[in-house]
Amino acid sequence: MKITPLGTSSGKPTLKRNVSALAVAREAEWLLFDCGEGTQTQIARAGLSPSRLSAVFITHLHGDHFNGLPGLLSTMGLDRRTRDLGLTGPRGIREYLDMLERLRVAFLTYPVVLREFSSLSESTVVYETAEYSVSAVALDHRLFALGYRIDERPRPGRFYVEQARKLGVPEGLLWGRLQSGEDVQLVAKPIGLR
Repeated sequence: MKITPLGTSSGKPTLKRNVSALAVAREAEWLLFDCGEGTQTQIARAGLSPSRLSAVFITHLHGDHFNGLPGLLSTMGLDRRTRDLGLTGPRGIREYLDMLERLRVAFLTYPVVLREFSSLSESTVVYETAEYSVSAVALDHRLFALGYRIDERPRPGRFYVEQARKLGVPEGLLWGRLQSGEDVQLVAKPIGLR
């Protein structure tokens, strides 16, 4: 996982810092947390491809956290995106997107899978794949806000072939079990006396 701050300024951008946005890249995809104004430029500077963006997570509805969303969504439409985009945020996001479409500000050619929340009493999984899940929890802020957490699913560690040979693990079934993260037990060979 690679974390790239795209904006760390609050309230308004400065010459050196954009407003809130954070990219989390994983293998062939990435996730966006908040999308302040100017985030598209920061995405380009970071070398991220909007076509590989899987989901956007908005923390709260202060402009410095979501004003860049209409432009980003429209750019992906102009790029002829067809695959789904996940979008999670506080209640009001759906109404905002509906208004943008009515005003013909947003140009969407792809499905947006929207999840919005007005309250959460406990941590809730809001997005998941075979490799990870993203959970949301309500935060203490001036208005309803969400905090997000990414949990990667356990995966086996690296398999060391030379170490397995050194320990006398025979190739084949036992190596496969070790590579899958399972424990194996070797049958002890009797030591001959001379």
